Amino acid sequence: MPVDYVRISSRDLGELTLESNVIAVVPLGSVEQHCEGPLGLDSMIAERLAYEACKRLEGESRVTCIILPTISYGYSPEWSKVKGTISIPLHIYTGLLEAVIEGIIRSGVKRIALINAHGGNVGVAEAVLRNIASKHEGLVLALINYWELLNAKLDHAGPFEESVARALGLQVSLGDCINIGYESKPRVILGTPSEPAKIVFEANSATVDFETLVGALAKALKKTFN
Repeated sequence: MPVDYVRISSRDLGELTLESNVIAVVPLGSVEQHCEGPLGLDSMIAERLAYEACKRLEGESRVTCIILPTISYGYSPEWSKVKGTISIPLHIYTGLLEAVIEGIIRSGVKRIALINAHGGNVGVAEAVLRNIASKHEGLVLALINYWELLNAKLDHAGPFEESVARALGLQVSLGDCINIGYESKPRVILGTPSEPAKIVFEANSATVDFETLVGALAKALKKTFN
């Protein structure tokens, strides 16, 4: 079973890091509006995906996953004026990711995967990993955006994201709120400033099943860290 980082001792961690087959997994999410869904939906998806994929991977390979606490706060400036959203300023979020990853490295883990469920985190997380990789030898660092494993484009509070949540056992109904009366208009990717589109990135499919989702992530982890 995957190891919960916060529930083991420093000595336990030291013993685990003596093994060459250890992967540290950090789920990345956000706290932001999701229409009628929970503010922490991205974090819930990332955390559940990380656990289920690691459980699958450990059953198929001689690998030990250490799952760190989910970084629930993310980078969501486009929704910052919508009630409930907590967006971390860019420089602080960058520093947070760097501190967490460097702390993992100092603990002796050289293989680290960020399992990301929030589109706004992508550019920041990638830049942080590239910078850290330039400072160390012998690391394997991976940023895995779950929707890319399905060859899908991520929507926001749309049918694809709802389908993913339901496939993971999260019984949510997101509703349809993007076009109705926000205090501040969100970032416009599709649509016009007066009528921003509900789906920020149009998804290829609104149907996702548990086996496909978890299996794709487990396969990606295995391929990356084999």
